[in-house]
Amino acid sequence: VVSQYENSATVSKRAYCHSIADNAFLVRAELVDFWRCLLEHDADFWTDRITHHYMLYPNPYPTQQRLSQRWYAHASFPLLLQISGTQANSKLVVRSNWEGYLKEFAKSIEIAHEFYEQEKETAHVQNLALPYLQSARKGPVERTDKTVAWTNFEAKYDKVGESTYELELVRNNYCEDNK
Repeated sequence: VVSQYENSATVSKRAYCHSIADNAFLVRAELVDFWRCLLEHDADFWTDRITHHYMLYPNPYPTQQRLSQRWYAHASFPLLLQISGTQANSKLVVRSNWEGYLKEFAKSIEIAHEFYEQEKETAHVQNLALPYLQSARKGPVERTDKTVAWTNFEAKYDKVGESTYELELVRNNYCEDNK
């Protein structure tokens, strides 16, 4: 599933889902509603089939007052971890021109892991962060292959020589190694 919202002036505000291949959909929707819908309507069907989930150049909301609007600090963060696939080696990939945002995103996986570990002692809570912990600890890397830009933002940044980064969170179903 590719989720991207780049230029509201040129894109209709209506949600859509378009099959671009037998195993790929281009989705334009309010992500929180979309994630909830997938999980409420046959979650096992969808999470077993989603192997790559991309968040391309999300708004980093750079001011401290808007911290809760960043994806990793938003109340929907557990939905993101849950919807990003249950198969080993499923990937959640986040790209940004702001390396700090991706470092904070990776750190949020570690913080969520610690939270879930504390909560499991008092409640039966699944640790949704644990499968991504190992790759989160590696952090973001600078995107060096500039041959293909995935978005208009990426093309613009590449053209002016601005660095862009990628955080690849790979699901590890052998979670005991991650602790």
